[in-house]
Amino acid sequence: REDLFRIQSDSIIKIANEGSAIFVGRCADYILRERINCLNVFITANVEDRINRLLECGKIPNAEKYSKEEIEELLEKSDNKREGYYNYFTYKQWGAASSYDLCLNSSLLGIEGCVKIISEIIRGKGWSK
Repeated sequence: REDLFRIQSDSIIKIANEGSAIFVGRCADYILRERINCLNVFITANVEDRINRLLECGKIPNAEKYSKEEIEELLEKSDNKREGYYNYFTYKQWGAASSYDLCLNSSLLGIEGCVKIISEIIRGKGWSK
């Protein structure tokens, strides 16, 4: 577990050193915590929207074999793993607003709305070209 984190950390730092990048997960906010030109965002959504997006993207193999309750259970297990990984390596709380610069709800704002808000902040900081 620690070896994987070290490899991921080294990769994230290397990519960030080469130029602008977007990292999804992998404790990138913690790994890049010393950088001033970094925006750490947590995006949440209600369970129904998350399930619908997973189904639309084909992220659940053989989804037709599962009930809605079983898919919810798979999502919860996945979230628990993410939370445990994040909390273990960062000593922070996954999903807690205090752990991020910005928290957005894509069920309320939509994916495009989240993209717009993040883009406006980045442009406002002068980080985009």
